[in-house]
Amino acid sequence: MINTFVLMKLKNVFDMNYFILIVFLVGMSSSQLEAQGAQKRNQAMKVLEKSINYLSFDDTWNKQDDRECEDDFSKGSYSLYCALHKSQLEITGKYKHRGLVMKTIRKVIKSKVYRRYPHIIRDYNNLESTSLEDIKKVIKEAMLLIKK
Repeated sequence: MINTFVLMKLKNVFDMNYFILIVFLVGMSSSQLEAQGAQKRNQAMKVLEKSINYLSFDDTWNKQDDRECEDDFSKGSYSLYCALHKSQLEITGKYKHRGLVMKTIRKVIKSKVYRRYPHIIRDYNNLESTSLEDIKKVIKEAMLLIKK
């Protein structure tokens, strides 16, 4: 366990939120942290695999994403965003807009487009130049990043 002097020095260097986080993390073993990370990566991989399944054919891909997924769910025609959304709900039981899956997808898309978009996942899906194959490549590249 870390001594009190070190904790007090950390408290002076970091704001209270980081201090609390550091104290919490110090209490966890590295194997616990690694196991937690591996579980998140495994879930993310399952979400991405399921998303590719939702986007198997041109007629299951919604090229006009509006980020309102209920109509996509009922029609069985998914945008990239809604396929990821539905897959997260089914695999993890909740949707995380800023979770590993969505962050990684955003990172891959940002490496492909050189413009800022208000909603990069929606806007990339809706670009006239984006094909279903492009969408699948983004998901596969995200899978490679998560495996690392």
